[in-house]
Amino acid sequence: MALRPRDSFPGVRGAIVGLGNVAVHGHLPGWLERPDVEIVAVSDMRPAQRAVGAERLPEAHWFDSAESLLADTRLDFVDICTPPSSHARLIRAALERGVHVLCEKPLVRSADELGPVTELVRASGCVLHTVHNWHHAPIVRLAADLLRAGEIGRPTGSCGIRSAPSPRRRATDRATTGGSTRRWREAAC
Repeated sequence: MALRPRDSFPGVRGAIVGLGNVAVHGHLPGWLERPDVEIVAVSDMRPAQRAVGAERLPEAHWFDSAESLLADTRLDFVDICTPPSSHARLIRAALERGVHVLCEKPLVRSADELGPVTELVRASGCVLHTVHNWHHAPIVRLAADLLRAGEIGRPTGSCGIRSAPSPRRRATDRATTGGSTRRWREAAC
């Protein structure tokens, strides 16, 4: 598939790495609504996701690995929607090629991973941004407005519960996700 020359599209060219639920139902609809963004490439380590990519992004080029996508595609940004265990490696690969990065949370799994990523951001001049999808949610904005106005008092703690975890989520695999939502839920509430 021949991709458009970079200067024939007036907006930005991006790629999605990791085509799971978060990408398909969260990120992709947002990108598709933007006339100034073109998703030109997709990658997922699961070959079955190729059909999902072809259905949702018929003009995007499929890559079997993030490394080949980054090496063979001219991009302005990459949207990383993979398990946290791969974030630091993929962020580094994109920044080393001068590509801006949007990455799902958590950005990295440890301070040891964060240090080198921070230095690479400074050296590359690229933007690295973590997705905080609830930051602008209406309920969160309302709570912030009420707090600022002094209408609901001073918060003394917080608790969060994920009521309907995805059955496909590997939440208990610490090496992949950085921890267990079950342990977090029990510890936080």
